[in-house]
Amino acid sequence: VHPSLQLAAFFDVGRVWSSTRDIYDGDKLVRSGLRLSDLQPSIGAAIRAPIPIGVLRLEFAWRIREQTQLLHPEPRTKLHFTLSRLF
Repeated sequence: VHPSLQLAAFFDVGRVWSSTRDIYDGDKLVRSGLRLSDLQPSIGAAIRAPIPIGVLRLEFAWRIREQTQLLHPEPRTKLHFTLSRLF
Protein backbone atom coordinates (compact mmCIF):
# COMPACT_ATOMS: atom_id res chain seq x y z
CA VAL A 1 0.00 0.00 0.00
CA HIS A 2 1.23 3.49 -0.82
CA PRO A 3 2.55 5.38 2.27
CA SER A 4 -0.01 8.21 1.93
CA LEU A 5 -3.00 5.84 1.92
CA GLN A 6 -4.74 5.07 5.19
CA LEU A 7 -6.62 1.86 5.90
CA ALA A 8 -9.24 1.63 8.63
CA ALA A 9 -11.59 -0.93 10.11
CA PHE A 10 -14.66 0.14 12.06
CA PHE A 11 -17.59 -1.03 14.15
CA ASP A 12 -20.71 1.12 14.31
CA VAL A 13 -24.06 0.91 16.06
CA GLY A 14 -26.98 3.19 15.26
CA ARG A 15 -30.35 3.66 13.68
CA VAL A 16 -32.20 6.29 11.67
CA TRP A 17 -35.91 6.98 12.00
CA SER A 18 -38.06 9.01 9.62
CA SER A 19 -39.25 11.33 12.38
CA THR A 20 -39.21 11.66 16.15
CA ARG A 21 -42.83 10.47 16.13
CA ASP A 22 -41.51 7.03 15.20
CA ILE A 23 -39.77 6.97 18.59
CA TYR A 24 -41.77 9.34 20.80
CA ASP A 25 -45.51 9.98 21.02
CA GLY A 26 -45.81 13.03 23.22
CA ASP A 27 -43.94 12.22 26.42
CA LYS A 28 -43.98 8.44 26.07
CA LEU A 29 -41.91 6.12 23.94
CA VAL A 30 -43.68 4.31 21.10
CA ARG A 31 -43.84 0.49 21.28
CA SER A 32 -43.27 0.46 25.04
CA GLY A 33 -39.78 1.88 24.83
CA LEU A 34 -36.74 2.13 22.68
CA ARG A 35 -34.88 -1.15 22.91
CA LEU A 36 -31.22 -1.88 22.26
CA SER A 37 -32.41 -4.51 19.79
CA ASP A 38 -33.75 -1.63 17.64
CA LEU A 39 -30.18 -0.54 16.93
CA GLN A 40 -28.31 -1.92 13.93
CA PRO A 41 -24.65 -2.93 14.41
CA SER A 42 -22.34 -2.95 11.41
CA ILE A 43 -18.68 -3.55 10.64
CA GLY A 44 -16.62 -2.27 7.77
CA ALA A 45 -13.39 -1.24 6.17
CA ALA A 46 -12.21 2.00 4.62
CA ILE A 47 -9.40 3.36 2.51
CA ARG A 48 -8.53 7.06 2.64
CA ALA A 49 -6.27 8.98 0.31
CA PRO A 50 -5.20 12.59 0.84
CA ILE A 51 -5.46 14.64 -2.35
CA PRO A 52 -4.80 18.37 -2.89
CA ILE A 53 -8.45 19.39 -2.34
CA GLY A 54 -9.21 17.15 0.65
CA VAL A 55 -9.50 13.48 1.49
CA LEU A 56 -10.90 10.86 -0.83
CA ARG A 57 -12.62 8.09 1.13
CA LEU A 58 -14.10 4.78 0.08
CA GLU A 59 -15.89 2.89 2.83
CA PHE A 60 -17.65 -0.47 2.79
CA ALA A 61 -20.06 -1.40 5.59
CA TRP A 62 -21.88 -4.65 6.32
CA ARG A 63 -24.92 -4.75 8.63
CA ILE A 64 -24.55 -7.68 11.01
CA ARG A 65 -28.25 -8.39 11.66
CA GLU A 66 -31.03 -8.93 9.13
CA GLN A 67 -33.99 -6.52 9.12
CA THR A 68 -36.64 -9.22 9.22
CA GLN A 69 -39.35 -6.99 10.72
CA LEU A 70 -39.36 -4.46 7.85
CA LEU A 71 -41.63 -4.70 4.83
CA HIS A 72 -38.89 -3.34 2.51
CA PRO A 73 -35.54 -4.03 4.21
CA GLU A 74 -32.49 -2.21 2.90
CA PRO A 75 -29.50 -4.12 1.51
CA ARG A 76 -27.12 -5.50 4.14
CA THR A 77 -24.10 -3.85 2.52
CA LYS A 78 -23.34 -0.22 1.68
CA LEU A 79 -20.53 1.40 -0.25
CA HIS A 80 -19.82 5.06 0.51
CA PHE A 81 -17.69 7.40 -1.58
CA THR A 82 -16.76 10.73 0.02
CA LEU A 83 -14.63 13.68 -0.92
CA SER A 84 -14.23 16.02 2.04
CA ARG A 85 -11.90 17.88 4.33
CA LEU A 86 -10.91 16.49 7.71
CA PHE A 87 -11.38 18.73 10.73
